[in-house]
Amino acid sequence: MITIGIDMVTRELTYRGEIRKLFALGKYNQVHALIRQLNEDKSLGFSQIEQRLLMLWKYRASIETGVPKNEKEKIEHKIEQLISEAENFVDLMEALLLLTRLFIIESKYEEAKRTLDKVHLQLEKEHDNDQAVEKEYFSLWYHHHQARLHFYLGKVRDSELDNQRAMEIAKNLKEEVLVFIARRFLALLTFRQGHLDDAIKIIEEIISCMKEFGDSCLLAELYRDLGIFYQDKMELSKSRDLLEKSRNIAECEHNNLLLMRVLNSLGNLHYLKGDFGDALNNYLKSLKVAEFLDDVKMQIYILSNIGLIYFVNSDLDQALTYYEKVREIVIKVYGERLFVPIDMGKIYYLKGNKKEAENAFIRSIDIYRKFNNQKGLVHSLYYLISLKCDSNDILEAEKLLHELEKVKIPKESKISDAFLQLAKCKVRMKKNRKKYQQKIENALKELFFDPAVHHQIKIISGTTLCNYLIEMCKESEDPECQDKKILEWMQRLKRLGKELNDLQLLGDVLYLEGKYLSLIGQTKMAKIRLDMARELYMERDIKSKVVTIDEELRLIEKLDELRLLLDTMPNADYLSQAEAEKELRNIERSLLQDINSFLNELALAASRYQQFPKN
Repeated sequence: MITIGIDMVTRELTYRGEIRKLFALGKYNQVHALIRQLNEDKSLGFSQIEQRLLMLWKYRASIETGVPKNEKEKIEHKIEQLISEAENFVDLMEALLLLTRLFIIESKYEEAKRTLDKVHLQLEKEHDNDQAVEKEYFSLWYHHHQARLHFYLGKVRDSELDNQRAMEIAKNLKEEVLVFIARRFLALLTFRQGHLDDAIKIIEEIISCMKEFGDSCLLAELYRDLGIFYQDKMELSKSRDLLEKSRNIAECEHNNLLLMRVLNSLGNLHYLKGDFGDALNNYLKSLKVAEFLDDVKMQIYILSNIGLIYFVNSDLDQALTYYEKVREIVIKVYGERLFVPIDMGKIYYLKGNKKEAENAFIRSIDIYRKFNNQKGLVHSLYYLISLKCDSNDILEAEKLLHELEKVKIPKESKISDAFLQLAKCKVRMKKNRKKYQQKIENALKELFFDPAVHHQIKIISGTTLCNYLIEMCKESEDPECQDKKILEWMQRLKRLGKELNDLQLLGDVLYLEGKYLSLIGQTKMAKIRLDMARELYMERDIKSKVVTIDEELRLIEKLDELRLLLDTMPNADYLSQAEAEKELRNIERSLLQDINSFLNELALAASRYQQFPKN
C-alpha cells in the first residue's frame, strides 16, 4: 500500500495529491485505508471543510467499486447536501464532479449534462491566483466527463475534442497517470471508429508505461480493453490471458463494477470459442452482480448475450424472451428511441415473420445512423438487403445497396467490407445471374478462401454460393456436373464446421447435404447424412431440428416408394403413372424450396458466428 508520513500532513492538505493519484490509478482500497488513517489521527485537527473533502473521497471510492442501488441513492443525497453547503471552490467542484461521475455510471445522461453545466459555470468565474492549478485540475476532469458523455450520446467528434483538451491539460500539469487515462479513452474512440490495430497499439504502450505503478484497477481496465480488442481480431488465446489478469485484479481489489464487466467479456470469449455452457455460466455470474448493483446498462448487455446463447442453440422462443426483457428495460429507462431491435429482427425472420423482421431492421438502421455507428449500420443494411432479395423485391434491394455503398467503411474493417461484397452478390443473383455469373462466383470464392476473413463471412459466402449454384443448376445443360459442384461446396462447409469444432454448423451442413442427396436420388447416402446430423443435434439438445429430421427421413421413404413404383409400373396404366409422377415432382419442388430456404436461413443465422456479444 502507498502511504505518506502523517507528520508531513499540514493544514494545506498536502495529502490531496496522493489521494488523487490513488484515484487515478484506481487503487480504491488504498484510498479507503488512507482516509481511515487520516481520520484516526486526532492530532491533525481537521476543519469541517477538510472532513467534508475526506467524506467525498470516501464516497467516490465506494462508487467506483460498485454499490447497490439503495446505497447509491443515499450517497447521491449526501453529495447534493454537500453541494448546497459548500463554502469554497474546491469543496464545490469536488462534489459536482463526483455527482457527475455517479450519474454517468448510472447512465443518467441528462442529469450528468446539467451537473456539468454547473461545473462549467464555476470554471468560468474569476478565481484567486493561488487556485489556478486547482482550476486546471478541475477543468481536466470537466473535459474528461464531457468526452464520455458525448461518446455515450453518439457525438464522436465532440468526444474527440474534449478528450484532446483533457490530454493537453494533463500534460501541462505533468500528471502522467491522467495522461494515460486520456490516451486510454482515445484508444476506445479509435476502436469505435474501426481502427483496431491503432487502438491495440495505444493500449499496449500505456500498459508498458504503467508497470512501475504495480497492479491497479486502471491496469485491470486496460487489460480488459486489450482483451476485447483481441477478441475482435479472433486472437482468443491472447484475449483469455488478458481477461484473466483483469479478473484477478478486480477480485483482489473487491471491485464489483469491474468484475461484472470482466465476467461479461469472459462470457463473450467463451461464446466466440463455441464453449456455450461456460459462456452462459459467466454471463449469469455477471448478471447477478449487475442486479446487485442495479446497473441497468450492463443488465441490458448481459441479457442480450444470454439471448444470443439461446439463439445459437436454435431455441428462438427463449432467445426472443430475453430480447423482450432487454426491450422492456431499455424503453423503461431510456425510452423507445434508444432500443436497437436488430437481434429481434433476425429471430423474427427465422421464425418466418418477415414484416416484423423488416420493421426491426429499418428501426436499427435509423438508430445506428443517428449515433454514427458504422459497423451496426452496415450489418442492419445487409440483413435488410438479404430480406428484400429473399422476397424478390429487387428494386428496394438495389436502393438499399446504394445506401450501403455510401457508408464510410474503415480499411481495417474486413467484416464490414465483406458484408458489402455479399450484399452486391445477393442483389446481382436476383437481378441477372447469367450477366454477373463470373463476378458472383469469384467474389464469393474470394471471401470463402481469404484466411483473414472472419468465419461468419465464410459461412455466409459458402451458403450463398450453394444457393447460387442450385439456381444455376435449373438452367444448366449438364445438371450432374452442377450437382457435383454443389456437393463439393457443401463438403467445404463441413470441413469448416470441423475446423471450428462447431457441432451445430456441422449438423446444419450434414442436414443440407442429406436433403440435396435425397433430391437427386441418392437416398441411401441421404439417410446416412441425415442420421449423422440427427446425432449431432441430439448431442446439442436441439429438439426442434431432431423432429424436422425425423420428418425428413419419412419423406425420403415416400420418395423411394414413388420412384420404385414408377420403375415397376406397367406403361399402360397412364393415370396411375401420371399421378405418381405429379406427386414425385411436387415433393421434389418442395424439397428444393426447403433447401433454398434453409440456405438463406443459415446465411442469416451465421450472425451467431459474428463478434456479436456486447462488451
